[in-house]
Amino acid sequence: MFLRWLAERFDEPVFEEYAKLLKWKGKKTKKLYTEEEKAITLEKLRKAIDVILSGKWRRYKVNDAFMKLRAIAAIILGASTGLRPFELYRIEDKQIKEGIKKRYFILPEEFTKTPFERLIPINKESHWILNHFMVIWENKKLRKKLQLQSKKMFPKDTITDVIKKRVSGIEVDNLRDFEVDYSMNKLGVPGFLEAIIAGHDTEKYAVRIENYLKGKVTKESIRDDWLKYWDKVEILTKEQKNEVEKLVKSILE
Repeated sequence: MFLRWLAERFDEPVFEEYAKLLKWKGKKTKKLYTEEEKAITLEKLRKAIDVILSGKWRRYKVNDAFMKLRAIAAIILGASTGLRPFELYRIEDKQIKEGIKKRYFILPEEFTKTPFERLIPINKESHWILNHFMVIWENKKLRKKLQLQSKKMFPKDTITDVIKKRVSGIEVDNLRDFEVDYSMNKLGVPGFLEAIIAGHDTEKYAVRIENYLKGKVTKESIRDDWLKYWDKVEILTKEQKNEVEKLVKSILE
């Protein structure tokens, strides 16, 4: 009842969605944060990015550069937010535009595994690469040249051409595994906050989540609490970041 009152009082429907989250038990057979058991390391993520940067994925130079940028943007976003593979595949330009503007976006309920929408914060590194990506995405001449017709930013059939174990050494579901492990074991993100953002089974943290939300009346305050931990995280090395900037420049030339 309290969360629904918050939703009406502050015109923030996300609080009503979190009321649903508190009731959701997830799969009965799955333990909380089992992703930690199969997590990959930051070093392995970076090696996969090196493979993507050094490979040739498309016949024409501009298409190849865009494929690399797209795959790396998917890695950075997925590995810093805990999005599930099918959630990542469903993201459209609307969510990315919102993320660039507000440093978070709302993942619609129909895009998720969970029966509620979620707030997805965008850290500095994700904001940086997604901003570059959207400059290209919204260029009408480039969209025609690259034959971009779908609204989906990271479609499965495209992303899995590159992000798969036998090609780059990682799978798309490893991105969520990385986020969970890094949040809990490296950054010290509180379990209840991890549950809110990544959409885990919340039974263990139900009381903490409700108490936390009682003191938070805006989406921005939830975003800011998450970014206290994730905003300084950099998956890309300095050299990789330079290579990404070269990709962007080559596409825009």
